[in-house]
Amino acid sequence: MDKGEFNRLKDRMKVQVNLSWEQEEEKLSYYGLKDGMQVLEVGSGPGFITEKLLTKYKKSHITALEINEDFIKHTESQLKTEADNNRLSLIQGDITDSNLQSESFDFVFVRLVLQHLENPEAAISEIYRVLKPGGKLVVIDVDDEIWGLVEPRVQELEHILGSHAEEQKHEGGNRYIGRDLHRLMKQGEFEKVKLDLIPVHSGDIGVDAFLPQIDVDEMRKMVENGFATEEEILAVKDACDKLIDREDSFVMLILFMAFAQKKQA
Repeated sequence: MDKGEFNRLKDRMKVQVNLSWEQEEEKLSYYGLKDGMQVLEVGSGPGFITEKLLTKYKKSHITALEINEDFIKHTESQLKTEADNNRLSLIQGDITDSNLQSESFDFVFVRLVLQHLENPEAAISEIYRVLKPGGKLVVIDVDDEIWGLVEPRVQELEHILGSHAEEQKHEGGNRYIGRDLHRLMKQGEFEKVKLDLIPVHSGDIGVDAFLPQIDVDEMRKMVENGFATEEEILAVKDACDKLIDREDSFVMLILFMAFAQKKQA
């Protein structure tokens, strides 16, 4: 990937992390993530979550599995000290066929990954394999049918989200994966399966915090792929700019969080 696209994706991912990490971190602790555990982070991207895990869980070893070589190299450059201190292992690989050692992790965290996979069942099966007996899994992902709330409503945004879901489906993904998480884990032989929600809203962090999520350059890929027009993209940007300017506007993002535990030996 070229440098410009890499930096754009990296910056957008950083915004995504900062929007909800405080609540995510609290939930991870609630669902059993403790210092000293062997932790696998699936789809670690440019390492923003990786760094946060290393900062909070100073006695844990974090294994970051990422398929994109550019993200692996970036994380390595940013967190070299942690890798040198044997607190971090960076592995380029695919969670549907990871080659990781069986029963080697206490906790697996999968954030905004399953929506991109053509075969999420294979990923869940692989995670079950690499977890220790009694090990825990937390997945965070989206469901665009109930992705959140915008008041006043922005019909242009609702339309483009539907088009984006169609585009991702065409590429083998599923932006409605949230409703499938419970079923996937039950089919994967996990126990104690629970479904949770993480709401993030402008009443706490302000409407401006959500603005970087309206990534016009990313949406223009939909134009290139035939799922939207340039006029539709510009209409979304204009409508969202007007929303930001209103004193009575409200935005809420809703993330799905699913928990499951591997059966004890």
